[in-house]
Amino acid sequence: MTINPPLTILFLVLGISFTFNSSANNLASDGKLGSSSVGEIPVILQMPQLVKISALDAVNFTESDVAGSLGGLEKEERFCVYSNSSDAQNTGQYSITFSSNNLIDGAFAMSSSAGGDSIPYSLNYNQIIPGESTVELVNVPPNRDIPSRGANTTSYDCSGQETAYIKVSITGEALQRAANGSYSDVLIATVSTI
Repeated sequence: MTINPPLTILFLVLGISFTFNSSANNLASDGKLGSSSVGEIPVILQMPQLVKISALDAVNFTESDVAGSLGGLEKEERFCVYSNSSDAQNTGQYSITFSSNNLIDGAFAMSSSAGGDSIPYSLNYNQIIPGESTVELVNVPPNRDIPSRGANTTSYDCSGQETAYIKVSITGEALQRAANGSYSDVLIATVSTI
């Protein structure tokens, strides 16, 4: 078997080069004694994937909303999602899930403060992507992961600009069957990295 000396020498030179290059290995190196001395201090950051949801407000249906509605009710709530998880187009990727402790037959519902009664509601969601026309809202069942994009990628609080929204809808039929009283739910929005 014949060994090609130029390849062997090249391999050994590269091996020595990689072995003794402390910066490439993220190791600090001390300087040498002399009229000047140079040391190397690597500065390293491993940035984790981060997300944050903020600028949330209550979706509040008032008595006048109900009194003025012969049909159903709808209200939107816009909020901020920050994500540093991006693709090549820097679209701010994330996943969002909506859940509640008041699920009835696998659907969202508001429970009566007096107990027993409930009012079902539906939830729709969409992301707001600058420069793109708003896409149709998507009906969201509870506890389903929704891959999304359009999160703010430069400011944890989105600099005051909302990047996503929900619409809560109650049918006229559900309103007509509801007894008087106060109804509520806590909708839980969980944002995760992709």
